Amino acid sequence: MLSFGYWTTNFAEVQRALSARNMSAARRTPIIAAYPKVVIPAVTVIPGLVAAGFSNIMNYIQALFALFNAPLFATFIIGMFWKRMTAWAGFFGLVTGTLGALVTYLLYKGGVVHFGSDLDESFWGAGIAFVLVAIVAVIVTLFTTPKPESELRGLVYGVGKTDLVGDAIAGDAAWYRSPLLLGGVAVALAAALYLPFL
Repeated sequence: MLSFGYWTTNFAEVQRALSARNMSAARRTPIIAAYPKVVIPAVTVIPGLVAAGFSNIMNYIQALFALFNAPLFATFIIGMFWKRMTAWAGFFGLVTGTLGALVTYLLYKGGVVHFGSDLDESFWGAGIAFVLVAIVAVIVTLFTTPKPESELRGLVYGVGKTDLVGDAIAGDAAWYRSPLLLGGVAVALAAALYLPFL
């Protein structure tokens, strides 16, 4: 969940996708961004072995992702697939999810709850944040007024038609620009780099 959220809903990727010249380029944005991020653990773990209270810097980064990325990812993904969700639901869901992850972290550091490791706490914190966002978003949505569908076209899945090829330009049909191929290679690389270490 953390990796998928970081590759696809990180503000830098979202901004680039929203400003892409056409749908083909927008679809490739998070996939291409996945490639350099596959090697980030190798770049961060080694310097982190000498670091800032954490056994390595990757644990620190994952703790931050659990606090901020997981709630943002949940808010983003629910809003993208559920047209009924409202802005207030997104806001209160995001705040609640962040607080849930923070409370989990503080309880772990205070010795009140126990996890196998710092990284284990981050994964649990991220999951708790995601679930809290979903629950709060549903509850708040039921008591608030949704936006009309006319304002959601192109933003929410299934609302209006999105033409994936109508704005294609020369070269978009090249095999090396296929989102399916790029995504498949990124998943294969991630599996090859991480599965041997499980």
